[in-house]
Order: sequence, then structure tokens, then C-alpha cells
Amino acid sequence: MNNRDSRRHYSVTWSEGVHSSIPTCHVQIKNQNNVVLSDYSMTFNQFAEAIIDTELRELHPLTIIGHRKGMERLSICGIRKVGKPSYETPFMNKGIVKYIRMEKSKKEIVVCSVPKQKWDMYYYNDPLEKIGHPHLLFVYLIDMKSRRVDQMFCFAVKQSRISSDTELFKYPYANVTNGSVCMGGNSLPTITDINQCATLHNLFFGSPSTNCYFDGHRNTSGITELRELYSKMQDTDFPDAWLLTEKITIQQLLEKQTKI
Repeated sequence: MNNRDSRRHYSVTWSEGVHSSIPTCHVQIKNQNNVVLSDYSMTFNQFAEAIIDTELRELHPLTIIGHRKGMERLSICGIRKVGKPSYETPFMNKGIVKYIRMEKSKKEIVVCSVPKQKWDMYYYNDPLEKIGHPHLLFVYLIDMKSRRVDQMFCFAVKQSRISSDTELFKYPYANVTNGSVCMGGNSLPTITDINQCATLHNLFFGSPSTNCYFDGHRNTSGITELRELYSKMQDTDFPDAWLLTEKITIQQLLEKQTKI
């Protein structure tokens, strides 16, 4: 909670147990006796747009996330300022789990969580049904001027809840190297809404998989032929024990990207 005026408090809390791909935040205004004066709920996108509009400077004295309020100046909590400057949300638990805005480089980073499940895919032109995948994190580096995805990463994780110390593992199949995704001739759409990132992974799974970047060192299954591995994992949960570490945490990856 941030208190810039002894008479009122402004706080933001993030939903962690909401079973939705789009997280929400809860905004409350309280007086010095801890009595709630105002209470708002909004989507992640609405909150992020408010941050972008104000660029984390003090909000206008009469405005709180688009709502007219009293005369006191209020500031945003739950957002941490880091050097460059850049601004970021806490780690959350569903869908979009992290957002970073980097003013100096004019880039945004969006991290999305895709639960462990079975995906329909293509191996070249051959359709594949229900191929087991581990829990995945997709990381998108977005240019704020063009609104295009400059780089896309994909990592496997073993933890169900994502935190700063979550270890990253290799995507166990093909078309990914050092976490960087190769989309071939397939392009990603212009990002006009941050919430688009929560479903961009569907384009990855809908694009034909090739043998690109696949070898016997992407997992510990001992299977060296990609087509054989897909057959093995059809309608089968991917074993986390087969995952190979990238020897980096999600926080270390994000710190590396914010220094570029």
C-alpha cells in the first residue's frame, strides 16, 4: 500500500485464484480509519493501459484509472520501477503472468503461461492429434512503435505457479533453440491489445512443425527421431522427468532482455 496523503490510501491487488486467462486487479481507496471509500475491479489490459497513459507519473488529481475522484493526488502500488526506467507487474498465476514496459528501448515484454496439456499439431503437412506437452511459458518482446513481436521465446517449466525463481527448461520438440522460436514463413499479427498475447501460442501450435533444431539433446527420452517422439507422446502426458534445464530462471531471462 502506498500512502502519499495521510488522509487516504490507494492500493492495488492482483487476482491469483481466478480461473480465467485474463487476470484482474482490485483497486481500493481507504481513509485514515481504513474505511473503504471506493472499490474498483478491472482487467489486466485496462490496468496496463492506465499505466501506459500515465507512464507511472502521478495520476491527475481528479482521476483514478479512468474514474473521477476527489482532489488528493494518489499513486499506483503493486508496480515496481526498475532502472532504465522500466515498469513491471508482479508475477501472476493465470494467462498473462508478467508484463514489463521499457521506456528507454520502447519495448514491452509479455509472459504467458500455457498449462500442461495435449495439442493438435502438424508434422510438415501431416496432422497430429493430442500431442502431450509440458507446462509452457511464452515470452513476447514487442516493439512499442510498430506493435510487432520482435522476438518470441518458448520454455517448459515444472512449477504450476510461476515466480521469479521458476527454472526454465528446453521446449522438448522442434523449431525452438535457446528458447527462441522459429516460425519459418509464418508471421505473428500486429499487437493492438496486450490480451492478444494470451492466445498467440495457438499460432505456434497451428504452424507446421519441421525437424528444425531437433536432436537427441532436447529431452532425455532417448528418442532421436522427431516423428517417433510425436507418436510416443500422442494422447499421452509429457513426463516432466524428460525435461532438460536451460540453466536459467525466468527472472534471469527477463533481466537479460531488459538490458538489451
